[in-house]
Amino acid sequence: VVIYNRVDCCSERINGVEVFINTVEGDSQLCGEVVYVSGQSVYEFDCGGKVGDIVRVENDNNYLTLCEVQVYGEYTESEYNYVLLSLNQPTSSSSLGWDGTNEGAVNGNTAGSFTDGQCSHSAGTTNEWWQVDLE
Repeated sequence: VVIYNRVDCCSERINGVEVFINTVEGDSQLCGEVVYVSGQSVYEFDCGGKVGDIVRVENDNNYLTLCEVQVYGEYTESEYNYVLLSLNQPTSSSSLGWDGTNEGAVNGNTAGSFTDGQCSHSAGTTNEWWQVDLE
């Protein structure tokens, strides 16, 4: 899982964000947690072979702004590459604010500029989540 953070403002809000691999049956496995580094806009997580239908990103103490979330799946021998599973897949969230769009986080744009209308942005700062359905 690769998360592209907002770069035009408020980048520190990503600190503490957790990434989960979930199943439609309700199982949830923690993949990782973002530790904010000033000047860093891309955060990569190796989920260690976890399998699920949904990747969920949660922020319990601040706005959740995601400018791109890329979820990669199984290695394919013919391409010697991991397959991008999340591009243009269905998304949902706990809330939306400031004209953010859920689908903006899976549209392939990694520029990180919220003002370009390419990011998801929660309306609140408590128990916020965003997810992509990979089915």
